[in-house]
Amino acid sequence: MKRTRKILFRNILIAGALGISISSLAGPLDEARAKYQKGDYESAISLLQGIIKKSPSNSEAHYLLGASYQELGRDAAARKQLLTAESKGSADAAALLTQNALDVYDIPEAETHMNHWRNNLGKAAGNAEAELEEIQSRLVMLKNMLSHVEQVKIIDSLQVDADEFFSFYSLSKEAGKLMSKKELRMKGEGVVYIPENKREMLWAETDSAGDVKLMSASILDDGSMEKASQIITNSGNGSDNYPFLMNDGVTLYFANDGDKSLGGYDIFMTRREDGSTLEPVNIGMPFNSTSNDYMMVQDETTGTGWWATDRNAPEGKVTIYMYVLPESRVNWPADAPNIADKALIMSMDSTYPESFDRQAWKEKLIMMTSTAKEADNDETTGKLLMSMGNGRIITDITQLKNSQAAAAAKQLLKARGERLRSEAKLALMRKNFNNESRVGESEILGLEKQIPEMKEQEIKLQNTIINLETGAK
Repeated sequence: MKRTRKILFRNILIAGALGISISSLAGPLDEARAKYQKGDYESAISLLQGIIKKSPSNSEAHYLLGASYQELGRDAAARKQLLTAESKGSADAAALLTQNALDVYDIPEAETHMNHWRNNLGKAAGNAEAELEEIQSRLVMLKNMLSHVEQVKIIDSLQVDADEFFSFYSLSKEAGKLMSKKELRMKGEGVVYIPENKREMLWAETDSAGDVKLMSASILDDGSMEKASQIITNSGNGSDNYPFLMNDGVTLYFANDGDKSLGGYDIFMTRREDGSTLEPVNIGMPFNSTSNDYMMVQDETTGTGWWATDRNAPEGKVTIYMYVLPESRVNWPADAPNIADKALIMSMDSTYPESFDRQAWKEKLIMMTSTAKEADNDETTGKLLMSMGNGRIITDITQLKNSQAAAAAKQLLKARGERLRSEAKLALMRKNFNNESRVGESEILGLEKQIPEMKEQEIKLQNTIINLETGAK
């Protein structure tokens, strides 16, 4: 997923949009703005400092300087310049300060800056009234979520590349599979979810109008797919994406970035009933935030849940959180100390009561997921999952018509089993590794080198199977 910064209002632009005429600005300011827009923040800062020295009351220069500092992570300097710009009438600065306050769930400050934003717009406020009303409604949503923050026992977190985040979900076979469209030889990019019974596929695709919708298709006994149909039609506006279906075949988690989210992707839950879905419900905090949050998966076999977020992650990265599935939802008291920190997950320890032994659960997770990975490969029954690229999804060797392809498939299952056992062994060795004695270091390094080579061999076998079965050259 291409990362976009998630904000509660979506149309903040530099000058122009808020009634500032670019053509009326002096040459140096035009140059500084161009540097900023190109991402050359250091050069923009140098130019803007000179402009402000000559013209201390230039609100646009203060705003651009503050925005440049913020892009470089110099938050204290950014805030100083943005406050100065706001005091001198910059609506852009007030809007950005509103966003910053909302990002840390400081509602009183957000409301203060939003009032400045409205006032600084002046006569132009009428043109932005719809957007301001949207922000106000999202403030109400944020207040409500902060009064219902769930106690979530987070076991661990992992920061990974956003493009392949789902490959780091260590799921049992009962939880189903997350696969890329590329793996299944489907058009476009994204994640495909296939339940354990391998009778259905769920994914997101863009329709002719440019809207992203959740789709589902049944997989028949011969591997052919029925015509796809849209799963959800009552989620409101925005894109639906990242589906996961619970073992009951009814409870569906997905992400949506419409008006019912905090802005950008939030995680929602619904239930399938009589060919339709119940009204989706935003699952709240700390799962959702003012960043993109998505791909909720709940593995009832291991008792572990997973979700991904780009909160506090650098460009191109996401954080995967792993947590203990609760028997029932328990919220923090609305007046609990540091409730915003708990909602933001400023630290994993802040999300659950002190009595929870996170380290013990983390070790238990390693054992369970290692065992689950080994069990995921069933060499004896011939179960596999791969696309032929012609509308057929093979879920069992017996579906292959070409005898040579079937023989190669047996090799693939054996190779996959060896690789999964190696991965499980590596996970346990890493867990037990002692930095002082460094016993087993050479074997760990050997496995780290060997496993990627094993994966490459599996890919070659997959291509061989496809070519033999389809007659491709």
